[in-house]
Amino acid sequence: RGKPTHAHNPGSRKLDKRPKQLEVTGFDWEEREQLNQHFSKFCSVEKIDFEDEDKSAVVSFKSRDNAEKALRHCETYMGKKLIMNWYTGAKVKPGQTDDSNFQDEEAADPEVEGHVEDDLDEEALLAGDDEDEEDEESRSWRR
Repeated sequence: RGKPTHAHNPGSRKLDKRPKQLEVTGFDWEEREQLNQHFSKFCSVEKIDFEDEDKSAVVSFKSRDNAEKALRHCETYMGKKLIMNWYTGAKVKPGQTDDSNFQDEEAADPEVEGHVEDDLDEEALLAGDDEDEEDEESRSWRR
């Protein structure tokens, strides 16, 4: 009695599945070698992978906390503002949204019936309610 059941157990830890990698753009490609030194001033960096195709870098940090510190403190590099986004492994090209691969169900399967709005009978929607007639009658039974 009296002991909290939700007491913190120092031996237990929660698994943090949030990304701990940042995709970084906005730097001069010739100055990419100094990028590791720049991020290491504020946080622990595991590695940096450079993408030649889109002139970006994927910076992997030791923890999510280190990645968040980098977002706060490393936004300016060599006098330029860096563009940093969380990296999840999925590449999104400019002009493409994350759900661009999603197909509309009707387009994928022509046998699927139309929307509910299309199936409703318009006359049934516009017809008067029976309650209107009941409201005009005596309401002694409702009291």
